Amino acid sequence: KYGQPLSDLVPDDSYVRAYDQQQTATYTQQVGEPVGLYFRGMDFADEAVQFKMLRAMDMVLQNEFINASTSAFQTNWYIQFNQWAAGQSATVAMPTNNCYNPYVGKITGQLAGVITPFVITGCVPKAQFYTLLNAYLLNTSSNQVVFTSPTAPRSIVSCSVSMMQTASYGNDKYPTDLMNSIGGLQTAVNDDLFSGEGSAYGDYTFFMYGSNYLSNEGQQILPDQALNYFMFALLGVGVVCLFMLVNPGAAILMMCAVGLVILFLFCELWVLKIRFNDVSIINMIMATGLSIDYNIYFAQKFMTLHADGTGNGRMRQALTDTGYAVFLGGLTALLGTVPMAFAKSSIIRTFFSLIFGTILFSLLVGLVLMPVIFSLLPMPPVRSVLIAAATDMEGPPEQLDHPGQAKSGNDSDIEGAASSEPLLPGYEADIEARQPDYERQPDHEGQPDHEGQQATLGMKVDTEAHR
Repeated sequence: KYGQPLSDLVPDDSYVRAYDQQQTATYTQQVGEPVGLYFRGMDFADEAVQFKMLRAMDMVLQNEFINASTSAFQTNWYIQFNQWAAGQSATVAMPTNNCYNPYVGKITGQLAGVITPFVITGCVPKAQFYTLLNAYLLNTSSNQVVFTSPTAPRSIVSCSVSMMQTASYGNDKYPTDLMNSIGGLQTAVNDDLFSGEGSAYGDYTFFMYGSNYLSNEGQQILPDQALNYFMFALLGVGVVCLFMLVNPGAAILMMCAVGLVILFLFCELWVLKIRFNDVSIINMIMATGLSIDYNIYFAQKFMTLHADGTGNGRMRQALTDTGYAVFLGGLTALLGTVPMAFAKSSIIRTFFSLIFGTILFSLLVGLVLMPVIFSLLPMPPVRSVLIAAATDMEGPPEQLDHPGQAKSGNDSDIEGAASSEPLLPGYEADIEARQPDYERQPDHEGQPDHEGQQATLGMKVDTEAHR
């Protein structure tokens, strides 16, 4: 489902919720909502401009989302003013200039027998336009006309007429389809009729506006905006993981992990009938950041381990080192979201559903699916400055004996222990350079130097521990 019902903005026990739901079920879905047609930046007294206004109304009435029959009952200041001016036939000569009533022939159904459109015989003459309009407004109030000043002499700055949209009949795609159609209609009217009027408003000399357009237009662009965000977010995850894991395959798997969580959330929207709107998309945007947290720890540990050299062995060791902590972190986060499930606001309950789902799906992907995939793919341990630094901070790696190395007594405990991983290039030379001179040269008197031997033994311990 699409859209954000206004009733979701209030608590469950608010009287406004029942009122809005009833209003939507009857007025919006069965009758339609009003919409205004706005004109500005033109010489409205000009007969040619009057004709273009009527022509614009005709184009709007032909739109599939405008109900011409119910629109005929809405206030239209110009047609009423034209009818009044035509009644002053003794003093007014109405030039034809192709002016006509756009409602003629468009009222259908039972309403056709209720109202008969007035037949316009001509436009109001320019020379008498404002004189007649001021006289007309003495006995008729209208909020559809905006003047340059409250008293004569004055001219029209902008004006509007009212029409009715078709009913939505509960179609969730109605707002998006409506805005797409109205956007094309506005462009056509401005290009075909008002492009040569020299209006300072350009493409917005004519425009349409309804009370539902604010939310509808946001809903219209939401799918494209969400798709763009997810694509850029996945790209960002891939770039950052490439620097952290130093393996393109591992970075791609992290992108897939985040993408799977987002896909599962879309499935949750469908299963739980949660609307796709601003509230749900905020949660899904947050999910791109939350989901990577539950995947990257295992991946980084896996890429630094050698273990027994097999994928399964590295997977078991990585899960042993990180799995328990990641699981506990996810469990506590899940428990922290539970109070939101009992909120009286549907928006907060939507947050609960999607945040809970994000954490749950991320744990499943990060601790169940990704470990299996990593163990099956050929991904040798990566040696990099970043990973070496991370390993040093965590402590010495697993100590394994070098093949063929002799061990005897305490010397085997001190010198025989070494990492199964090869040292980084230049590391051996660096250790040799750190050994003091007295370790390699005898005492100048030829006597045993017990303190030197103790210092040498201590240096060997430190050196081997560093190795």
